Order: sequence, then C-alpha cells, then structure tokens
Amino acid sequence: MPDNLKEVVIGFLAGSREILGSRLGFFLKRTFPQWDFKTEFGTLRALVDAQLSDLLEHIGKQGGNDIYRNRLFQDDANTPSKDERELSGADRDLWVLFSNPSRTGSIFVRDNKLFTRHTRTSIATGELELPRITTDEYTELLPKAWRLCTEEIPDDIRSHIDAMIADNPSQWAATLNFLRKTGCFAVTRKLEEQRINYIIEQFRLRLLSLGLPTETVQILVEQLAESRGRKAATKQVASNRPSPVLHAISQDQHTALLRKIAKAAIDGMTVEQLLALNLPLGLVANTLLTTR
Repeated sequence: MPDNLKEVVIGFLAGSREILGSRLGFFLKRTFPQWDFKTEFGTLRALVDAQLSDLLEHIGKQGGNDIYRNRLFQDDANTPSKDERELSGADRDLWVLFSNPSRTGSIFVRDNKLFTRHTRTSIATGELELPRITTDEYTELLPKAWRLCTEEIPDDIRSHIDAMIADNPSQWAATLNFLRKTGCFAVTRKLEEQRINYIIEQFRLRLLSLGLPTETVQILVEQLAESRGRKAATKQVASNRPSPVLHAISQDQHTALLRKIAKAAIDGMTVEQLLALNLPLGLVANTLLTTR
C-alpha cells in the first residue's frame, strides 16, 4: 500500500461532498498503477473501511455503484470563502442539489457556469437563479410514475407498494429496493428512468426559461448527467423514424452493423466509462465461462 495514500485521496476529494466508488477506484488505479488494491483488500469498500474510514463514509448505492460521503467536506454557510462553489460533473453535488429538495443551497448561472451558495444573498448582475426541484414536485412524481407500472407486476406486490406510497409518496429508495428484492427488475428500471428523465428534462427546460443559448443548455445538461454518473441518454432523439441506412439493409446486416458500432464505441471508452456500463449478468457470465 502506498505510504502517501491518505494524502493523495484527501487532495482528490477536495471540494466534493460525495463521490462514486467507480470514480475513486479509477483514480487509485491511475495514480498508483503498480498497486492493485484488490489483491491486498479484496474490494474498494474493504480498503475504505480499513484505511480511509476517517475520510469517507459509505452512504448507499447507485445501481451497483457505491456512494461515499466526504467526511472532510466543509458545509459552513457562515464561512464566506466557502459559501460559493462551482458545480460541475466532477462529483455528485450538482445532481443531488438540483434533484433533492431536502438539500440546502441555491443554484445560480453565471458566465455559462453553475454555482451554489447556501446563504441567501442578492443576485449579482449577470447572474440568474435556477429553480430547483421542489418538495411538492418530488412528492407528486412517484405516484404519477408508479401508475404507469402497476399493470406489469403481481397483485400482492402492487398492493404492498400502493400502501407504501399512500403512507409516504416521497420514498423512492424504499420503493425501488422493494421491487429489486421481489425480482421486478424491468419495472424497477422503468420507474427509475421516469424519475431520471423528469429531472433531466426539468433541468433543461428551466435553463431554457432563463434565456440561455441552446448550446450552453446542452453542455450544462451533460454536466448534470455526468454528476449523476451516467453521461449518456441526455441527448434528445431527433426523430423516431429509422435511420435510412439501417432501414435499407437486411435484419442480419442491421444486427452486424449495430454490433460493429457498439464495439467501436466501447473500444474508445475510458476505464471509468466502462465501469459505468450496465451489462446483463447472464451475458457476462456466459462470456466468462466460454472464453479461454
């Protein structure tokens, strides 16, 4: 284990409230290429618990990705030098602050960049405040999204979740976890996608309502999605019509071309992007068993 591990991680975490395990793991592999922490500790989680628990606290998961809270993050609104901070896709703060009404702070746009402040101060010249997702919106979103999924699951599971939502219409995490435990993975994905799509679209519309150029809005939307840990799926589809090239070829050619395109895209990805891919477990297992 590197002697300066803790000092290096402290520098990496500076300014981040939360960090994804995939980002931390990629950083460690890039910074210490000769050190395989998995050989020594088994998992990144075990490394954090054994050596970095005074810096990081495990607070949950995003899919299969661990989420850690930076224990050193200073959230002191009374400290002027730390009250304003730029938001970007480098950590989860942008996504969490915009989408989670329970978080304190305001989001401002200035010079085509996003900033957050905790104290309520007057808006500076050339600065615009971006309205965040409200508590009422978040409360109404789960029941609306759930109504689109109720026909796809057994009656007993549907009744249980109906009761959960009636008791607390904001408990997204509990609803999604229950669906995963009962094996309703397709419904889980559909429900979560509706929440994500709603947040991204509201972010886009609210930026446009501030009068920002479309090009700037798209860049900031990409930052929002990157902050969540999923940069893809934020660009709007220009048309539902099939591509003329794909439409003019046979089904076998179509499939072969799609596989070629997918392989080329994967070959160009970084390690961090590869770790963020969602691959069917069965296909991964079959590949491992058949590859020599």
